[in-house]
Amino acid sequence: MTCNPKEKMMKICVLGGTGFIGSHIVSTLIAENHQVVIGCRDAERAKMIFPDAQCFKIIAGISSSQQFVEALQSCDAVINTIGVLGKPGTTLANDAHIQLIETLIAACKQTNINRIVHISALSLEENITSEYADTKLKGEQLLCQSNIESIILRASFVYSTGSYGGSSALRGLCAMPFAALLPNGGKQKFQPLWAFDLAKIALKACTSSLPAEQNFQTLSIAGPETLNFANILQKTRRWLGINPCKIISMPLIGAKIMGKIGDYFPLWGFSTAVVSQLNTDFIIPEEQKNSLGINMRSMDKVYQTHPSFVQDRWHSKLFLARPLLALFLALIWLGSAIAGFMTTPEHLRTILPQFIAASPFSLYLVYLFSIIDVYFAVKILLGKWSNKLWLSQLALVILYTVGLTVVSPALWFDLFGSLLKNIAVIGLIGIMLSIANDR
Repeated sequence: MTCNPKEKMMKICVLGGTGFIGSHIVSTLIAENHQVVIGCRDAERAKMIFPDAQCFKIIAGISSSQQFVEALQSCDAVINTIGVLGKPGTTLANDAHIQLIETLIAACKQTNINRIVHISALSLEENITSEYADTKLKGEQLLCQSNIESIILRASFVYSTGSYGGSSALRGLCAMPFAALLPNGGKQKFQPLWAFDLAKIALKACTSSLPAEQNFQTLSIAGPETLNFANILQKTRRWLGINPCKIISMPLIGAKIMGKIGDYFPLWGFSTAVVSQLNTDFIIPEEQKNSLGINMRSMDKVYQTHPSFVQDRWHSKLFLARPLLALFLALIWLGSAIAGFMTTPEHLRTILPQFIAASPFSLYLVYLFSIIDVYFAVKILLGKWSNKLWLSQLALVILYTVGLTVVSPALWFDLFGSLLKNIAVIGLIGIMLSIANDR
């Protein structure tokens, strides 16, 4: 991918530049020799991934327009890729889709940036009841009313040889051994769009002309073919080298129930917003498509020219294994807590030396550890995962193991493996520490 030497080299800011779509746009800009400024939550990590880019930290709902002003100096355009599905009871969607747009507009006016390219989604009007669609539409309206030249790219289902979010969930479904359970049997229609094609369109939109006497334009971007979700799943399985599977239809009511549960216990990747998206056909008539002259590639063409490797198959299987491992860990912590709360002084005397079991503080210490166990279980079930959480669990299991080894080494020879099982738990927590972070 080379740039025509007659084309102007630009300095472009990409908000969300380390995300799924954003990273494809950043790599495309760098390949075309443009200067890139990345705005994201972890600027240090962004700098490691894209050392040639300038990076700054932004947090939707917190970052000020002054932070944007400092970062946007001498930029020619801004491409905004930030989007979140949001969670009930939070302001995530409002912060990312409305407040951040307001901050961006204010900063662009101060720095005289006259072009914003905004990545949005198809079928927002059809999903107006979802918080995601509602806030996305309001963000678009702010751009249209801003008097800053804006091009809104409403994209269909975006996929790549890498994955994140919905495309990772697709990978997980591909690992199902014999059958895949899909809402409505996977009949929802999409026009899958390769991420690098979208990246090229976003770059083209930075300089394309707007309609006469308009300061904004909304373009519907979709791939060249219409496929239902079951077709996409089977094509992706073949790309991964996995045999096609039987499709089993999940009643929509079942998907909605899973979505409601997933809003509060997000172990499986389901949420109300995801179910709402899956219940909508993401297709547009051919005459309404506008790719700004960029040639779009079919899914078969992309997959045949970008082969999968063993790590792709690992990721597919680990996507399903990860929530199961987390659930097992949560059950272990809950079981440990229940056992602790049910412990009696008589039981303590059977496993601990007499002088320790006789102490009145021993039982209280057991109760304290049981409360900590409940805390860990709840954090896991709510999806509040962080390296700190897994390291804390690791430290506590090691503390349990060392402490009990010192006061009662005979537990290593217990018939039911009281301490031996901790070795497996330590390994399980170590695996979660390695794979829990999905960014």
